[in-house]
Amino acid sequence: PYIWRLVEGKNTVTVSILEVSFPVDSGRILEKLVINIPETALCSEINQLVFSAELSLIENAISAYPDLLFYKQRKVSNNDKIWPRRTVQDSEIDPNKSIAEQFNLLRVCDPKRYPAFFYHKGRRFKLFLEGEGDEN
Repeated sequence: PYIWRLVEGKNTVTVSILEVSFPVDSGRILEKLVINIPETALCSEINQLVFSAELSLIENAISAYPDLLFYKQRKVSNNDKIWPRRTVQDSEIDPNKSIAEQFNLLRVCDPKRYPAFFYHKGRRFKLFLEGEGDEN
């Protein structure tokens, strides 16, 4: 779901560790972290930030065990947005729109699994985005 937030232009995502239950994602919450995602971060950088947050949550849970304190999730309301699972089709770029208009979509496209692509004159083309000058 965090990818959809970034596509919408949001710059924070929430990562949670929760109890396994049915239905999926309905278990009690142990801890949440809100992480800031720089507006120019690309897929691999975004993944690194999210994975680091997930690792931190896991380490905190292990440290707190067996005295884990869970709290209930709030009920999902009709106003809550439920994002669909991303598919290859969700990485399609509109060749008639500017790069700036579609930058959030371009930056979250996984170049291996879900590369950005567009159709032009009946042919499909892939796009890969790479940042430069960020070594420091």
